[in-house]
Amino acid sequence: MPDIRDATVIIGVPGLNGTGITAAEKTALTNDTTALKAATYITQTASSTLSAEQALSTLATGLLKVTTTTGVLSTAGAADLPAHNHTGVEVAASFLIDGGGAVITTGVKGDLMVPFAATITTVTLLGDQAGSLQVAVWNGDYTSYPPTSASTLLTVTITAPSNKRQSTGLSIPVTAGHVLRFNVNSAATITRATCILTMTRSV
Repeated sequence: MPDIRDATVIIGVPGLNGTGITAAEKTALTNDTTALKAATYITQTASSTLSAEQALSTLATGLLKVTTTTGVLSTAGAADLPAHNHTGVEVAASFLIDGGGAVITTGVKGDLMVPFAATITTVTLLGDQAGSLQVAVWNGDYTSYPPTSASTLLTVTITAPSNKRQSTGLSIPVTAGHVLRFNVNSAATITRATCILTMTRSV
């Protein structure tokens, strides 16, 4: 076959003579061109000149999935994605109950809004000194604020002569945007205490 660097060659136009290409070479080129057109390609859009291309424009919008051995592309579904556990984020919320130097009095001490869905797993009550203290946590949504004792979420009690109490292994759900109200049911000796709620946040 002539060196195409040294000659002007016209390929693929029927009926041309004097191109320097033999009939066998022209047949080989035609076969090569046909084979190339029939080969599998990945294109952005469908091509009228190809017969085995896979056009990305025909796939649904999403993440691409490649099938092993075939190399075929498709849109990945939920079953193709690895499982992720996003519910294991542990957070803590604390509420201070201060008697101002005197023994804590009974009654409502304040509110705390939880802006995210969570599950209370542990409640800890810490007093400034040995004594007794019982705190109830009421729960209610923002629309029906304030919460009442009718919707008590949990109760934690320090029993004299201790200065602390912790309850673990809980599974108490809290809805995003709900308000927690802290109410002292009873108290003796303790003048300041912190109630800590450990929660597993759902995301």
